[in-house]
Order: sequence, then C-alpha cells, then structure tokens
Amino acid sequence: MKIIHTGDVHLGSAMNSAGDPKVTAKLKRDLVDSFKDLAKYAEKEGIRVVMLSGDVFDKDFPAAEERQVFYDVVRSLPGTDFLYLKGNHDALSSAEGAPQNIRFFSENEWTAYRYGNVVISGREAGKSQVYGQSAYDELSLDPAFVNIVMMHGNTYNGNVNLSALKGKNIDYLALGDIHKIDGGEIDYRGKWQYCGCLMGRGFDETGEHGFFVYDTDKKAQSFEPLTRNVIEETEADVTGATSFFDAAGKVKAAVTMDSSRMYRITLTGTVEKTVDIDSLEEDVSHELKGACLFASVVSRARYGIDYTAYEGDRGLRGRFVKLVRKSGYTDEEKDRILAYFFAALGGDK
Repeated sequence: MKIIHTGDVHLGSAMNSAGDPKVTAKLKRDLVDSFKDLAKYAEKEGIRVVMLSGDVFDKDFPAAEERQVFYDVVRSLPGTDFLYLKGNHDALSSAEGAPQNIRFFSENEWTAYRYGNVVISGREAGKSQVYGQSAYDELSLDPAFVNIVMMHGNTYNGNVNLSALKGKNIDYLALGDIHKIDGGEIDYRGKWQYCGCLMGRGFDETGEHGFFVYDTDKKAQSFEPLTRNVIEETEADVTGATSFFDAAGKVKAAVTMDSSRMYRITLTGTVEKTVDIDSLEEDVSHELKGACLFASVVSRARYGIDYTAYEGDRGLRGRFVKLVRKSGYTDEEKDRILAYFFAALGGDK
C-alpha cells in the first residue's frame, strides 16, 4: 500500500509577502490548486490514505469557503481516507460538517487506524506543540505490524523527542510543523520525515516543495514535487554597476526568469560610488517588475574602494580612510561610511 504524507498546507494564509494584491490573489489560488494537485495524484495512483500532519488551515477558525474547499476536495475522493492531525495553527478548528472519509486524532491519547497489516497512530500536541513524557510512555506498537506514527512539532528544539521514540517499533514517523524537507533515522528500524509544504508561500520557503509517498511494502518513502509557485533563490553579480538601472540589467543578463515565478535574488560584487546602495534593493526590485511574478532583492553588494590607493596619502582623505579601515565596523559599513565621506567632499580625488 502507498500512503501520501503531507502537512502544513496552511489554507487561508494571508499570502501578502509580495505586497501586491494581484500576486496575493494568485498565490491563494495556487495554494488551493496545489492541494487539488495532490488529490489528483491520489486518485490517479489509487492512494488509500492521505496523512495530514498538522496545520491544514492557517488559523483555528478558517473562513467558511476555505473550510468548504478543503471538504469538497476530500469528498471528491470517497475511497481515500484523510487522516487529519491538527497542528498548532488549527488546533481549535471544528470538525463540524466534515466528510465521512476524514479521520481525526486527539490531544489526550493516541488514536490508531488499521489498514490490513498497517497501523497509523497519531496524537496531537495542541497549541503548545510540546509532547509530555506521558505521550511517549503511552505509545505502544505491535512489532508485527507496519507502524506509522503522526506527530506535529519541532524535533530541533525537543518538542518532539526523537530519543524517546527509539525502540518503539516505529517504521515511519510522519512529521509536520517544519516547512522544509528533512529526515533521518530514529533507530535501526524507523525513519522520521518532515514533508515540508505543498508550495512556497513566502521568501522564507524557497526551493522545491511537494509531498512524500510512503510504500508500506518497501518501507521506503519517495518525494513527489509540485511545481506551483516554486520560489527560486539565486545570486547575481552586479560588479561595475553605475546605477540601479545598470544593476537591474546585470541581473536580467545573469538570471533567466520565468514570468510566472517568484525569485529571491541576492546581489553580490562591488558597485560604483554613483549607486545609492541604501535603496538598491527596492530600486532593482522595481526594475524587475514584469520579468517575473515578483522578485525579492537582497543586496550584499559593496562599494569598490581601493584602500591601497590611499596608503601614501597624508591628507584628509588618506587619514580618514586609515581611521575607518582600522575601526571595528563591518566591511559593508566601512564601505558606506567612506562612500558618504567621498560624496561630501565631492569625490575621492
């Protein structure tokens, strides 16, 4: 049997990271469509179970239409069970009106669903996202079965204690909460896996997104990518740029852009002192409108100041350059201080 593992869908997210109402509206549609894409895959592949490891909704009380869209997609697959373990964002959400093929879990005890020789157990952590010791003590799994466990929380800070799950006869730990793909071994038998999220909702969710498919016969998972709103992260060298317009031209030459995608672009290199480096991010982002859906620009570009040119200068410029160079400021701060200094004096000569 093959089982889908997903989570952190966050239906109803504000989607305003781009600050553009048209982009926001498109991203909200894309998010729903991503969940529909998952459902289409499940139907095509004859998936019996979809595990939702928390935060299906972005808030406890989603809008009526958001809830209805979720229910309608679930109802379109009557032969597939959707195991819905609530996360910290939707811990208080109601099950009212839920389709019969949605199965729920509890915060107070482990709930298990059996499919032949496969048992899927889950327990919610509620708003705290912390599982107490009793949760681990009360988890009892028969080693004769293929045991899948669903939880929602952070393994990095100990909210989900992987050490406490060793020796529990877990084959696959289906985790939610962290929006990036990650995984590893629990013990000689089991693996833990974060599924990430279905699509990038903001610039802190760059890279590939999708869901996992767990094969209970092979006891192995595989990743199925989704292509809606893949936020690409890249760098562009703008060395020699004399203005923000020139810098934007260098970005366009360096990065092949898709008009339907979002980008996080980091500017690198050294620019001329005629560039207003304080507004470079905003200005270049504006110039890239139309080339892509939206571009978030982060500048690491610096002014190209040749310190060696002032080593023998005993005048004001030379003395100030030496003073700044020996200071405790970062290299970027030194460059800016000297750029303002030269501008005030009318040039670096």
